[in-house]
Amino acid sequence: MRDDRAGNIYNFGTMNVTGITHVSATYPVWVNEGKWTTENFDYAEKAQPVNVINKCYLTVKNKMEVYALFTVDAHGSVVTKDLLMTK
Repeated sequence: MRDDRAGNIYNFGTMNVTGITHVSATYPVWVNEGKWTTENFDYAEKAQPVNVINKCYLTVKNKMEVYALFTVDAHGSVVTKDLLMTK
């Protein structure tokens, strides 16, 4: 059986990504409990949304593309310039 998680990301502090945040594995783990700032955010359709959760502050300076279910916790916020969300 193939493990297609491609790494686990848990952010509890401040993360500044100068390029793109790309979540594309079949079973990704991306949990933001701090401040995550990125130029672009791409969340692929094949990704299962069980462990992709924004619990705090997500800032996308340009385009946020979401092709799978994206969970924003009760205390989370998302700010973006351009949003494409198909689910």
